[in-house]
Order: sequence, then structure tokens, then C-alpha cells
Amino acid sequence: AWGIRATDLNQGVVYGVRTDETEMHEELCNRFDYDGVFGTALNRFCV
Repeated sequence: AWGIRATDLNQGVVYGVRTDETEMHEELCNRFDYDGVFGTALNRFCV
């Protein structure tokens, strides 16, 4: 009706952001940015 497009993005629970492989190299370090109001950083940027 308003011409707005939407994409369904499924997000699941994350149990840690480090693995044995990512611990071997500093450049493989992962980040999980989370906010109590908006959720993940991805949700914040979508808003």
C-alpha cells in the first residue's frame, strides 16, 4: 500500500563469539554488539 519493501531476517540466540579457530589469529576476532533497547546493532541500524 505504501510501497515499502521489507526483508525477513531471522536472528537466533548467540552462545559466545569465540571459537578455537578465531582464538588463533587476532584479526579473526568477532564482535557481538547488543543493546538492551534495540537488540543487536543490525536492528538499531534498521530502525
